[in-house]
Amino acid sequence: LMIKTRLVGLLSHAKKYIVYTILWQWAALLSQVLAVFSMADLLEKVVYQNVTTAVVERTVIALILVVIIRFICERMGARSSYLACVDVKRILREKIYEKMLKLGASYNEQVSSSEVVQVSTEGVEQLETYFGKYLPQLFYSLIAPVTLFVILCRVSMKASVILLICVPLIPISIVAVQKIAKKLLDKYWSIYTGLGDSFLENLQGLTTLKIYQADQQKADEMDMESQNFRRITMKVLTMQLNSTSVMDIVAYGGAAIGMAVAVSEFLKGNISISGTLCIVLLASEFFLPLRLLGSFFHIAMNGMAASDKIFKILDLPEPQTGDNRISSGVIIRKPPITRHIVNENAKSKNNRCKDTTEVLASVVNLVHNAEKFRAQIHKIIFKVLRTKDSSPNSILPNMLEQTKVAITRIILETPLPATVAKKLRKRWELFILSLK
Repeated sequence: LMIKTRLVGLLSHAKKYIVYTILWQWAALLSQVLAVFSMADLLEKVVYQNVTTAVVERTVIALILVVIIRFICERMGARSSYLACVDVKRILREKIYEKMLKLGASYNEQVSSSEVVQVSTEGVEQLETYFGKYLPQLFYSLIAPVTLFVILCRVSMKASVILLICVPLIPISIVAVQKIAKKLLDKYWSIYTGLGDSFLENLQGLTTLKIYQADQQKADEMDMESQNFRRITMKVLTMQLNSTSVMDIVAYGGAAIGMAVAVSEFLKGNISISGTLCIVLLASEFFLPLRLLGSFFHIAMNGMAASDKIFKILDLPEPQTGDNRISSGVIIRKPPITRHIVNENAKSKNNRCKDTTEVLASVVNLVHNAEKFRAQIHKIIFKVLRTKDSSPNSILPNMLEQTKVAITRIILETPLPATVAKKLRKRWELFILSLK
């Protein structure tokens, strides 16, 4: 159930700690069985008045030993569980961060900032429970019923078989819930990330919304989105409570049936008092591991939905980068809409510094991307508009004039070959005219 091979492969070093956790849980179960058999044997001797000092001492020693073993198993099991999930958050967040660096500033074209933040915080937190709790409990819940069946079948085969038959009813209910939960949680995460995206976008554009007096409209839209998120959250909680109720009915109902069969066998004289007590006390242990698995299941489902979004981000196509370098005697390659500028006199200008060529390249980029440059100017203007003494009618001409003066100075003061300087100045003059 719900073993994501890619996720487990990404954190393969956690496998051994998951195995250690299962072994410690299994050792704790065996110690509990020892305690139950010791107590049942003592109670049987009390009923038949065959109690001796040696029996009492043996029982007390067994119980003390069991307490020590249980303490060690619980402590080491918790430690193994922690080690299994300690690196989950760090590794996944490093992967997401590295992917964002590879995507560069254009990552917003493929994924929103709010979605990246949400899956790298809350989504990764959910996966910590998946590795530390869910996976060890999944395998332990398969081992525990089989172990108890092997032990108790020697006491009463009929009661043991009935208990073992009732155990699969819990996984069946989990599988039935999983089909509903997967669709519901996918919808939940979509609405959740959408709400975060709207909030971040409206917050970043708050100045613009205020200028156009559209802030109230966006506030009403966010109210509607938050109500949708509230409804889907309540649906998820309702689904979890209903599935928990179903698993409780199956678990305690199955234990009750096993106890009833054990008592019936005792009344028929087929098993002893101690055997009956063992089955009655251990019947719930057939179902408790799977019941606990059901509790972790909902958190794990949430983590799985988050992991799908994480891998969706990690699988985004990265922008292709060329291997051309801007240096003397090399063609400066631009997008298809631009022309190539070849430094024909570069061989005779080897003493020219590298920074000059880089400045030239940045200016050519600016000239050939007029639309992009206009957008940058508008952003600067909106920032200046936030000041109290700014006048919208005077800011635009002043800003354009400052920009033209600054770029013109760069072109005039940069030592360039005559042919290149002439072409660059001509293009720059055309660009200035386009801004008017």
